[in-house]
Amino acid sequence: MSDPEVTRALLALAREGRGEDAQLAVEALGHVREAGPAVVDALFALLEGDAALRRAAGYALGRLGPATLAASDRLLGVAAADDVAGEWARAAIGELGEPILPALERRLEAEADPARRARLAAALGELRETKAPVPTLRRLLEDGDVRVRVAAALAIGRLGEYGRDAVPALEEATGAPEARVRLAAVTALGMLGRGDRRLVAPLAARVADEDGDVARAAVDAIGRLALPETIDTFLPLLEHEDAGIRWRAAHWLGTLGATARRALPALMPLLEDPDEIVRQSAARAAELIRKGGR
Repeated sequence: MSDPEVTRALLALAREGRGEDAQLAVEALGHVREAGPAVVDALFALLEGDAALRRAAGYALGRLGPATLAASDRLLGVAAADDVAGEWARAAIGELGEPILPALERRLEAEADPARRARLAAALGELRETKAPVPTLRRLLEDGDVRVRVAAALAIGRLGEYGRDAVPALEEATGAPEARVRLAAVTALGMLGRGDRRLVAPLAARVADEDGDVARAAVDAIGRLALPETIDTFLPLLEHEDAGIRWRAAHWLGTLGATARRALPALMPLLEDPDEIVRQSAARAAELIRKGGR
């Protein structure tokens, strides 16, 4: 069959097929050369249709590249929606990558609804292996709506090493008046700060946060830094009144392996802690430390 015939057959199977056959047809549409409006329209319809095909449709739209970029306004409209179609439209944005960034930034600038703007901010975090979204995300950390600031912080975290230019802005956000923003900023620092010694002190300060979720997230973020010097941060936390902090401190000490051998005496009392999770975490940590983290 010619390419147009193949495309028509795939479209028919995607629309009318069942189960794995339909899913494979949708995935194949993402590889059609010089896809026209009919393919794009079909994928948008599938994105908002059968739940079983939405994921495949989202990724297919992303792989089409120029054909989907030509319909970027439509894609961004779906991406701003609070539904499953919006979720997979944001995945398509991640597949399209940096070429869709200008359109996404224009849409963010024009969008008046804070909830929709937050979902578009989240889409910036889907862009991979690029620092390009960072300036916009830094600005969004100062947005007037809490939901947008939370989405921006988490989006920076999802950028991984490419989001590190935003570390100072995230550090500032850890002191925000809203607990939700502090939680997102602390979480994001843990996502992109591995090996960054600059973050130990600001994250340790948040362990004393008045909000328990923020405090516990700070312990996890410190652990994800994977630094031997965090042992001194974790040791006093083994006696913290919050069991969630005690077991996290024990867990992260265990991940440091033999480097944390001097923490073994402090872990022993936790083997008799009243909280079962703390006891289990301490026992596992002690085992890992003795075995060198293996």
